[in-house]
Amino acid sequence: GGGGGGSRMIISEGIKVELTVSSGIKLILLPDVANMASTDAQVSLQSIGLNVEMKLEASETVTKNYVIGTEPAADSAVSSGSTVTLIVSAGPTVTKSKVPNVVGLGKAEAMMQLQQKGFVCSESEVTYVSSDPEEEGKVLWQSYTEGAEEITGTKVYIQVGSGSAMGPGQG
Repeated sequence: GGGGGGSRMIISEGIKVELTVSSGIKLILLPDVANMASTDAQVSLQSIGLNVEMKLEASETVTKNYVIGTEPAADSAVSSGSTVTLIVSAGPTVTKSKVPNVVGLGKAEAMMQLQQKGFVCSESEVTYVSSDPEEEGKVLWQSYTEGAEEITGTKVYIQVGSGSAMGPGQG
């Protein structure tokens, strides 16, 4: 009989190894949206399953309302449904203004004072909360403290008393 040589095991190149992350979290590679218009960048990030928040920063080099960058940075692996902050240019010079104290004022007066200082405060920034009857229509809370220096164009949210206690125990 004839003798055979030793058996050699051959591993073919390019075996596919599949990596499954448990609990089904889908990781997304964050695209680079720098220098895109902020609205386009927001839409493109939302379309791949991310939540988007915006933060204004002054920039000498990036056009106003265009994206400077993201937090976390481009090419980071982020899980689907997580929040990405878009850093958006506010233009080369940022004007800051001191936030007035509007707590205790009527809603219309409060909105007017904030707008005069260059802040955004429209009906969509107003929340109505339960309050004592004498606090009806008055501002009970504002999202920035009095005297805080914020970039003009920042949204200032306010809570206004509805004048009625909500929930059980009425009457």
